[in-house]
Amino acid sequence: MRTEMIMREIYTFDELSDKSKEKARSWWRNGGLDCDWYEPVYSDFVGICGILGFDVDSRDIQFSGFCSQGDGASFTGSYKYGKCSAKKIREYAPQDAALHEIADTLQALQKRNFYSLSASVTRNHSRYVHENTISCGYVDRDSDNYQDPTSDAEETLTDCARNLCHWLYASLEREYDWLMSDEHIDEIIRCNEYEFTKEGECT
Repeated sequence: MRTEMIMREIYTFDELSDKSKEKARSWWRNGGLDCDWYEPVYSDFVGICGILGFDVDSRDIQFSGFCSQGDGASFTGSYKYGKCSAKKIREYAPQDAALHEIADTLQALQKRNFYSLSASVTRNHSRYVHENTISCGYVDRDSDNYQDPTSDAEETLTDCARNLCHWLYASLEREYDWLMSDEHIDEIIRCNEYEFTKEGECT
């Protein structure tokens, strides 16, 4: 029996060639992304929905993405008037015109219904989870004389909920694209002081 000691050169990320750096990035992309990377986006979304009057079931936020037909995001929960939501959403997200428009639409709808609308947000039984799989039903108007909601209530609430789903999906896609970007991956590799062979294989 004999023992051989095999020597090999070890490189930091910045010592690699451009080709080897790309191989190192591919290694990280294939297994380095935390499985709960979307949680901060979910948390922000639930907070925004709360301002607007949507009580989101955080256990039932779903998405698929980001490059196939039918991809999207959706949620379930309930809705009621969010007091001063148009003002609050502008304070929270002053540059987000899409959220401002949703808030203004909800405000106008509630005004027509004396700020007494409530509804549920449910998902159909499709195998997809995009925005068109949800709708607002059981729309009710809490009034002393039992008046029905205005005729546009269900459609408008559904449109607003679906627009929120679209906003969520776009936010998830931006976060994912950033996490998969060369700039972010390079920073992660350097911070963790990973080492590689000359060919870009992690040791």
